[in-house]
Parts: sequence; C-alpha cells; structure tokens
Amino acid sequence: KKLWNMQEVGVILDYCSLFQRPARHDTRTPEQKEQFEIGCREINAAYAHKAITSVKLVEVPQSEPRKYEDRGWTSMESILIDSKGGDWNRWTFGALDPDSQQWPDSVVFFMQAKATRLCPPLLPDAFARELEQRRRDLRQRDLPLFLNEQDNDEVPKVYAEVFSELVQATSLVYDSADWGDDEVYTLAEVLMHCGCLESLQLNYNRIHVEGASRLANLIPQLPTLRHLGLKGNPLCQDR
Repeated sequence: KKLWNMQEVGVILDYCSLFQRPARHDTRTPEQKEQFEIGCREINAAYAHKAITSVKLVEVPQSEPRKYEDRGWTSMESILIDSKGGDWNRWTFGALDPDSQQWPDSVVFFMQAKATRLCPPLLPDAFARELEQRRRDLRQRDLPLFLNEQDNDEVPKVYAEVFSELVQATSLVYDSADWGDDEVYTLAEVLMHCGCLESLQLNYNRIHVEGASRLANLIPQLPTLRHLGLKGNPLCQDR
C-alpha cells in the first residue's frame, strides 16, 4: 500500500483460501465443496491477470523432499505468473524472514525479489509435455508430481483455459527475462495465437539476429502489433 499509494489491497492466499480436497477421504461438507468449486473456476485466472500482483514463496522446509519446482500445481502457477502481461507484477521470495531488518524501505525489499529469469509462455500441448518430463524426473526420485491423482488430468485443462485468456492480452512485457533465441522461438509459437497484441517488449535480453529474424517473420501474422521493443539486446552487435 505504501509503495503504490493504495488505499485498499485484496489478498488471495491460494491454497489456504479454499476448502481443499483431501488426498484420500473427502470430509468436506456440501457447502464447502460448492465453495471450493466456485473458487477453483476463478482463482487460477488471477495468476495470469496483469492487474494482479503475484508473489511466489518458493522456499520449503529442508526436510520436505518435494520442492517448489517438483509440484504440478506450482509448476503451472509459476509459468502463468511469468507469462502474463504487464510488468512489476511478479515477485519471488526464497528464504524470507518477515522480521528481518536488512531492508531499509519497501522499495529495496521488493527490488531484491524481482524475478531475474522468466519462463516463456507455453502452448497447452507444450505445457503438457513439460509436466510429463517433470513426472519422469520425479519418478526416478520416487516422488509424485501430484498427491491427488485426479490433478494429473485437471491441471492441463486448467492451464488450457487460462491460456485462452492470456493470449487476449494487448501488451506483453518480458524485459530483462534472461531470454535468448531459444526462448524467442518458444514465445513465437504462442504469439501466433495473440490476435489482440499491440505491444511486445523484449528489452535487455540475450536475443541475437536469429531470434530477431524469427520475430520479424512473425510480424505479418500480428496485424494489431504496433510496438516491438528490442533495446539492449546483443543482436545489434551480431555480424
């Protein structure tokens, strides 16, 4: 509130905000189940909405074998957060000590949590393949991607639904995302579905001529695009 001079702030604590479905026996009341279903239809859209600031708390106890990146739901949520439009609306905290006095003010506090690398948006099919790869990796460690088997089918469906809203964005900002040409190729697959896109900012990345050429070839398929930012990339130094 102090940083952006807001009078009121709404907070969603995802998992804690809904009556979750137990992994084995469902002990929820009919009313709790109904509220859970209503909440699930809306809560995932928040991750991809540019007007909602997302905060990732990625640290888990050392005794917990399943880390943040080992979980199917957080994998989806993290990709959606990184993919959404807007800027300065995604923050990542690791070993956060809320009582620490090391930050002199709120600006410094948030600056140290600004993401230094973003995951490029993925097509629904590519996201499903990403989940499958993580599932295979976890199987070697004898760990599940989901604790609830139903989520193996549910999460790809949810991602596809939110993706259909994400590609309606008029502005996408991926400045300082630490992206090279490979990430640009991944992004290009998604951009072909962005029929309303007017501004794409990719400043201060690692994009060379190959990636820029891929974007140039894509421009005729983006009739609404008016602004493309590539400032601060090494492509101008390529020969």
